[in-house]
Amino acid sequence: MPFTIAGNGEVEDNIVDDPSKEFFTVKTKGGNTFFLVIDRARNSENVYMLSMIDEYDLQEFLDDEERNGQQEEETPAVILPETKPEPTPDVEIEEPKEESSGGMNKILLLVFVAALGGAGAFFYFYIYKPKPKEETPQSENLETDQSLATVNEDSQQE
Repeated sequence: MPFTIAGNGEVEDNIVDDPSKEFFTVKTKGGNTFFLVIDRARNSENVYMLSMIDEYDLQEFLDDEERNGQQEEETPAVILPETKPEPTPDVEIEEPKEESSGGMNKILLLVFVAALGGAGAFFYFYIYKPKPKEETPQSENLETDQSLATVNEDSQQE
């Protein structure tokens, strides 16, 4: 039995391999194609769109007149009574007092004093009081004396 109102799209494919699953290919009046899978084995949340579809995509099913807002406005079927929230006691939130930048000044002063102390120590140890230069000891030239005969202990026979 057909519906009395004409549809907004056209089913191009209806594939049923398994009695619990149906695959539809639907083409809109604008020429866009959507893919739909219905899982009849589940009672709820059983319709799957194979591509992300939003309200803008669903407008492709509407006529130009319906898109321009000339369709009837639907009223909501269920109107819930407005509930009044219970008044909550006002709690004063204490804002933390802003600390003055005295902490930062102390850090900068400490860094400056440390740098000044380091510069003073460098001046004292490397410029004011340098280490006395040690005289290099004269070698006794025992190793390089050419007048002594050398004996090769490896080649001596006993």
